[in-house]
Amino acid sequence: FNEYKPTEPRQGDAIFFYEKGDTLLDKETGQPFLWEQVCMFLKDVPLTYYFRIDEQCFFAASVVPEEVKNRTIPTSWTAFRTMQPEWMAFACITAHQLHGWYEAHQFCGKCGHRTQHDQVERAVRCPNCDHLVYPTISPAVIVGVTHGNRLLLTKYSRPGSYRNYALIA
Repeated sequence: FNEYKPTEPRQGDAIFFYEKGDTLLDKETGQPFLWEQVCMFLKDVPLTYYFRIDEQCFFAASVVPEEVKNRTIPTSWTAFRTMQPEWMAFACITAHQLHGWYEAHQFCGKCGHRTQHDQVERAVRCPNCDHLVYPTISPAVIVGVTHGNRLLLTKYSRPGSYRNYALIA
């Protein structure tokens, strides 16, 4: 899954569209569009390869054609927590995170020139100063601390946050 091998989209591949922070999913299925559903509207639209799961590749379109916009439902990333199947929810949240990262790194932090997607790695490169930037990885850890048959839990103290007990994270 994490191997980066950009390719051209083909039948069965998923295409993501974004607008105002939302992922635009197919109104009928609640899933990303398939290439064969939208390819006729994307002839001159640049696509960004994101990743592959098994044989299905995932891409993002740089613009939302009007013909596609009418068939979408704006979806917040929080909706992916309950999306089915779970592997597609994982794909959607991963694509959303990559989209945000690419959006935030359109310009070089070193010299200010527009960056380009690297052709070999999942990174952006500045053609002016050759500065290379990779996506930030923010690992999370959750643990279960036991003592005999007892489990240590925490409770959030911040008002308005999650009110139940939770494992240590």
